[in-house]
Amino acid sequence: MRCVKLQGLPYKSTKQTLIEFFAGFDLSKKDIILDIERGKLTGYAMVELKTEAEAVRAIEELNKKEIRGKRWIGVSAAQLLEDYPMK
Repeated sequence: MRCVKLQGLPYKSTKQTLIEFFAGFDLSKKDIILDIERGKLTGYAMVELKTEAEAVRAIEELNKKEIRGKRWIGVSAAQLLEDYPMK
C-alpha cells in the first residue's frame, strides 16, 4: 500500500492545496488525483507516495489533521491509483 485516500476535502481544494498538506512527504510521480464529478470536486482525492513506509507515516500524521485551518481530513489506506476509478 503506497496510496492513501483523503476524505472531507474543501470543495475549493486544488492539487497545490494537497501538495502543501503533504509537505515533508515523498510523493510519487503520479502524486495526486482529485475526484471530480460533473466538473466539481467531490471532497475525495487519492495521493500516491513513493514507499509504503511514507504512506503509513502519512496516515499516522495526517489523519484527522485540519487542512488550511478549516476542515478535518480523513486519511486512510487505499489501492494503487491505476486500480482506482477516479477521473
